[in-house]
Amino acid sequence: MYLFIVRHGEPDYENDCLTETGKREAFLTAERLMIDRIDEIHASPLGRAQETASYLAEKTGLPILTEPWASELDHTTQSAMFTGEPIGIGIFPSTYLEAPEHRKMTTEEALAKLPGLCDTGFPRKYRELCSGLDDLLFRCGYQRTPEGFYFPLAPSGKHIALYCHGAMIRSLLGHLFNIPYPFLGSSFHENHCGVTILRFDSDTGSSFVPKLLAFGDIGHLYQDGNCPCFYLDGDPF
Repeated sequence: MYLFIVRHGEPDYENDCLTETGKREAFLTAERLMIDRIDEIHASPLGRAQETASYLAEKTGLPILTEPWASELDHTTQSAMFTGEPIGIGIFPSTYLEAPEHRKMTTEEALAKLPGLCDTGFPRKYRELCSGLDDLLFRCGYQRTPEGFYFPLAPSGKHIALYCHGAMIRSLLGHLFNIPYPFLGSSFHENHCGVTILRFDSDTGSSFVPKLLAFGDIGHLYQDGNCPCFYLDGDPF
């Protein structure tokens, strides 16, 4: 099975929809995913993700399967630790990793105790995202083991597209690969409509960790001769 995780196009956050640039990005992303022969389209319930997914749904005739759990981190996950004022932890400041205790490879339980995270709604939201992803993977024939691997029960072999959000994607990758969120939050960033590709083994004999084939790929956004907004604006968030 292949899982294509797609960040939404450039958004108008105030109205929770896409800008004109975002619509162009969504169109080009749909063109690219048509080549990947997507079997199912899943999406966050938020408008910007639904609108981005709609371009592929229109091209394929597939319905958009809304995943209620797949919404972005919100105000409840803000932390006042870094600036003294509540700020979102979608982008984790790299200075946080200067403290040795913040660099340890921790379990999800220990992650919830780290300063900057434990005093926010992040642990709850992180568990919600992880549980939702594991439920989706279970429906596709893969079960997470207590050790943090995945066991193929009845692999579907499908190509699944999941349209969602930046900080959420980093949370999901942390769960899939057992990497603490501060590492991903400080160093891994994807452009609008970046495509992350994961391969799940189909051999039913043993547990495995998914293979990361691409992270936030934006090659398709150059197809009309324009530069992706990430580089034009300097700040994609």
